Amino acid sequence: MDREIVWIWSRRFVFVVLSGFIILIHYLPIEDRWPNIPGPDAIVAICFAWTLRRPEIMSPILIAATLLFADLMLSRPPGLWALIVLAGSVYLATRQRDLNQALFGVEWMYVSITILICFLVNYLAMFVFFLPTQNGLITAVQCLITILIYPIVVVASSKLFGIQKTVYSETN
Repeated sequence: MDREIVWIWSRRFVFVVLSGFIILIHYLPIEDRWPNIPGPDAIVAICFAWTLRRPEIMSPILIAATLLFADLMLSRPPGLWALIVLAGSVYLATRQRDLNQALFGVEWMYVSITILICFLVNYLAMFVFFLPTQNGLITAVQCLITILIYPIVVVASSKLFGIQKTVYSETN
């Protein structure tokens, strides 16, 4: 079996396990120090970081299935957040080749705008279809915290799992 294929599938497995661990954290009876401050959507940060670094790892089916499972487990409208994040991931995957050559600040700006749009579209869709929504300020804070943890996720992904940017030559 080719080493690259094994590496890709092992990282896909790691993504699913990390996502499951993050979902499990939501269920643990942990005393919140700041009960009014929501946590980041770490699954989205991991998904976007890995999509920009190695899009072949983050297949659309993997993203959709993992986030649909998260929607079901976290009592969100099934498929809405999964579809929105999938669209954001596909957008970032199409920009990956250009952002691969850019500085990290430019990449972070693109990811930040994508995260902001995802949260905004989700909030507006839930509002328009009369679904129960959080306070807009809480959603904005969660969006901001997700944007702020993105660099941490990038460093951790690189150091712990070897998710580096793909190097393209002039002939590619």
